[in-house]
Amino acid sequence: MEKKTLLFQMRASPEFLTGIDNWRRHQDDIPARAEAIRRLVDRGMLLKPLVDHLWQLVHEGIIAREVFDNVLANAGVKLDDFDDDE
Repeated sequence: MEKKTLLFQMRASPEFLTGIDNWRRHQDDIPARAEAIRRLVDRGMLLKPLVDHLWQLVHEGIIAREVFDNVLANAGVKLDDFDDDE
């Protein structure tokens, strides 16, 4: 059975699209913009559970806070980007 897809449109700045296009060029298959955005969103949605798990490991003393901070920095993420209320 084929999955039903829905049309979604968005407005984006030229700078945003340049960033997407630059990312696309570094992929083996050079995906279309829509596919690139889908992949990046999928990756982004995986980030919160990963950060939560790593944070738990910091609190348990399994990994050092410096390691955690370096992982976030290398991913271009700040701890402030995450809500503790969820």
